[in-house]
Amino acid sequence: MAWFLVCLAGSWLVLSVPAAGRAEEAALESGAPAPPERVGAVDRPNDNGGAIVVSWIPSPDDFQPHGRVTGYTVLRSTRSIGRYQVVGRTPAGSTRLVDVAATKGVPFYYKVEAVAGELASASPPVGPVSSTHQWINWDRWNRLLLSLLLGGTILYFILAGQRGRRLRIRKLPGIQEIEKAIGHAAAAGRPVFFVPGSEDLNEIQTIAGLTVLEEVTTVAADREVNLRVPQFHSLVMAAADDTLRHAYGAVGRAGAYDPFDNFYVSDEQFGFVAGVNGLMCREKPAVCLYFGSFFAEGLALAEVGQDIGAVQIAGTAERAQIPFLLTACDHVLIGEELFAAAAYLSGDPRKLGCLRGQDFGKLMAAGAIIVGCLLATLVTLSGSSFLELLHDSLRSIFDTGARE
Repeated sequence: MAWFLVCLAGSWLVLSVPAAGRAEEAALESGAPAPPERVGAVDRPNDNGGAIVVSWIPSPDDFQPHGRVTGYTVLRSTRSIGRYQVVGRTPAGSTRLVDVAATKGVPFYYKVEAVAGELASASPPVGPVSSTHQWINWDRWNRLLLSLLLGGTILYFILAGQRGRRLRIRKLPGIQEIEKAIGHAAAAGRPVFFVPGSEDLNEIQTIAGLTVLEEVTTVAADREVNLRVPQFHSLVMAAADDTLRHAYGAVGRAGAYDPFDNFYVSDEQFGFVAGVNGLMCREKPAVCLYFGSFFAEGLALAEVGQDIGAVQIAGTAERAQIPFLLTACDHVLIGEELFAAAAYLSGDPRKLGCLRGQDFGKLMAAGAIIVGCLLATLVTLSGSSFLELLHDSLRSIFDTGARE
């Protein structure tokens, strides 16, 4: 019996060795790919936290003539040995993935799997690493530089104006006519209508219109002209009320201000038009001023003002409405002239200094465009590495594109 068992075992060994060799050879041919190498995970710099950059060197099986790697899977866990969850997947040849769903302050461990069809092999875990917020985004150093340069220029012109330097700006005929028109209204004993646009306080043109309203109110209060301000939005009405009170007080006629002259009409576009047009037809204002953002209601208001013979001056940055207002009004401030109107009317060194500083910024931007185009042309023609360095340096100063 013992001899029988020995012979049976020997026969099994003889038959099994080739089979084992064939299985090993098959495993080598169809086994999982090698995992990626040098996997690392770091907090993404210059952000508000919540992002971790995972990087790796591709699997050796990714570079073969017939590489088997079809992609990579990035896994994340809060424990080194534990259940990992999929963060994201990348195609073959990739070396980086940004985990933008990482909770700030929570340490994470990461693995990267090389995937070949249904087979995968993972790298050893790396970590722990957590994301934090940084106080300064050094990728935006050029914005800080430009802000300091522009802010310093504005401050310089403001101080120069306050010290008596005369800050000259281009004459705006429409603004020059406002004071004359208000004088005409005073002589005729008729009111002045001021419409600060149809947008709310979140629109910069509305803010610009209110600054013009303050200067117009100062002139109207000094000439004892009744100033009527119909409103489209309640918030603008509240802001205008404060503006009017301040302007009347500045000329020593605070008691002359009537809150009912600043009144709400409607927040429905053509309901507002109907209400204001009705008032214009009944009260026959001598002057109609439109400063702010206007749409279809702009022409509807200006046509009625023209029919009653009012002097009309408008200012808007809405390009689609400028042609219509030019047709129906006596004078129109186009685009940026609206934002310069308050400084022009008041002569305040602070406002004029801001205006001159902004003009300097525009000249600087225009000059940079011209110099940049010239350098790019010279680099193409000459191939000079020095000129290319100058071109890239200039471009980096004004490059404010969004980061990944």
